[in-house]
Amino acid sequence: MSVTERIRTDKNGRRVTRYESEVFVRGERYASQSFKTKASAYAWHDETKKKGASGVDDPGSTLTLGETLSAYQETAFRELRKSSQQSRESRFRYLAESPLAKMLTRDLSPKHIDDWLKWLKGQPTSALVKRQTFLQELKLLSVTLNWYRNEYDHKFTVPIVKRHYKAAFFKPIPVRQQDYYMKANEVIPWLNELKARPDPVYQRFALLMVLTGLRMGEAAGLCWDAIELAEGDSGLIRVIKTLSWDYKTKQPYFQNEAKNDGSIRTVPIIGPVVTMLKEMKKSENQVNSASPIFKTNKGKLLRDNSIRDNFNKAFAACSQNWSGTHIARHTFATMALIAERDLGAVQAALGHTNQRVTAGYAKIVALQSSKVTDNVARMVGLRG
Repeated sequence: MSVTERIRTDKNGRRVTRYESEVFVRGERYASQSFKTKASAYAWHDETKKKGASGVDDPGSTLTLGETLSAYQETAFRELRKSSQQSRESRFRYLAESPLAKMLTRDLSPKHIDDWLKWLKGQPTSALVKRQTFLQELKLLSVTLNWYRNEYDHKFTVPIVKRHYKAAFFKPIPVRQQDYYMKANEVIPWLNELKARPDPVYQRFALLMVLTGLRMGEAAGLCWDAIELAEGDSGLIRVIKTLSWDYKTKQPYFQNEAKNDGSIRTVPIIGPVVTMLKEMKKSENQVNSASPIFKTNKGKLLRDNSIRDNFNKAFAACSQNWSGTHIARHTFATMALIAERDLGAVQAALGHTNQRVTAGYAKIVALQSSKVTDNVARMVGLRG
């Protein structure tokens, strides 16, 4: 059969249906590809069959990697979010200016990738203190080559193998401590230090992050139309868009979309968060439903470097070794899992698309409980 229905179970236990289309020309397998719908599988099959029977080579067979990069940037790259485009733009030069750029894409081999990684380690940026890996450049190459395979040459095999991901790391990276979250006795002192800062908005912002687990961009991008406050001490937050910051100008801008489909969610809020939001809403002379909730005392949108700076100075004032903003999300996730013991509920609150990401916090939670060891001791008769 030219198109075969394949049903599998994904990591979250859901049934996923794919349609595998195979093209045979003169008795030999010419190409194959997987599709989400049967119609697209048949359409691709007929077009590819016709091309193979006519003996016409794929137009991409003569493309160099440099030309492939340009074609990718003109098409699929433009469909990415602005923040994703900006994070990748600076990395394209490590491909466009490399020895690989003049090679035919179809001729690339694992050995060429080995040589490219060695070339990368000879670049001036490899001497920077914070430069420890070229993993992101390797991933960008992988994305580009997979796009080339789908668009031009269905028989092309991406030559990136497991050893390349290991070779991309050229400096030792310290292992992050297992209990990477603020302890219960650390949260209040930190919030109090933030409250003592010149602008109290950062304390309110931190309180929301710690008690909801929102990402920094999700919290900074909240507007009043995404908040529902009930008569009591409960309410809801709808995460539907984010605030991002331009890589070059550092200016904030709204993205009218969440990080991914799983990030679009409704987060229930109670107690301190509701009280805080009600006070903030009451203090505003005229509330515009589309206006952002968190603004500086000058009425400006929050800047990511200012958020981190205030968070870090408050940590230092408390003699705590934490840094950055994501520690607030880790704190919420860990404490929520300790309290709920429900991986699915915590996954939904965090907006993780893959439960394996949420499951990473289970190891931290295991450190907080002696039940596992205690139960084993009981089973072997060492505890009454």
